[in-house]
Amino acid sequence: MGSGNPNLLPVDDVSISLPYRVRFELSRVGAGGWFRDPECLVANFSRRDPWQVARAHGSAVLDFLEGKFRLLDRVNRRWDPRSLPSLAKRTQVRRSESIFGLVAGTIYIIWLLAVPYYPFLIFGPAASVLRLTPVWRQFYIPVIVLALGGLAQSAVNLVRPDWTWLRAATRLVSNVVVLIILIYRMKKKAPR
Repeated sequence: MGSGNPNLLPVDDVSISLPYRVRFELSRVGAGGWFRDPECLVANFSRRDPWQVARAHGSAVLDFLEGKFRLLDRVNRRWDPRSLPSLAKRTQVRRSESIFGLVAGTIYIIWLLAVPYYPFLIFGPAASVLRLTPVWRQFYIPVIVLALGGLAQSAVNLVRPDWTWLRAATRLVSNVVVLIILIYRMKKKAPR
């Protein structure tokens, strides 16, 4: 939804391109011109949210100062990756992670099982108007099976915390299954 004026940014692009527009204006006017006449930058953003304009100006000033005084270069000269502490290899899955996985997984599975009977859980107040499509049923059982697999992995790691390989294996299998489901769904033509 643009404004029609080529000098103004479209409203929906403001959050992405506004800082770049300000940087362009700074380079065109020059920092001295901006400090003498700040209105030259604000004029193009008169219809914009003032906080977005302020953030964009602040970002542009910080970029200008970093370029002028090379602040990051000074920090990078002092930083040495060899000074970082070595990572300790985890030999066990934390019990707190397993307990949290069990609690969160159980809540998620209960929510998933309740959704077909209480569409309000997905659609909110629009549940009286919206319905789940038949495509949703194709994903429903595999998602429940994947959630049960994650729950089983948390339960096993609670009993056997030294099985650190199980978490990686479970995630690999679940990611492959999701990929297969998505590939299958993308190859299938949508009904007209």
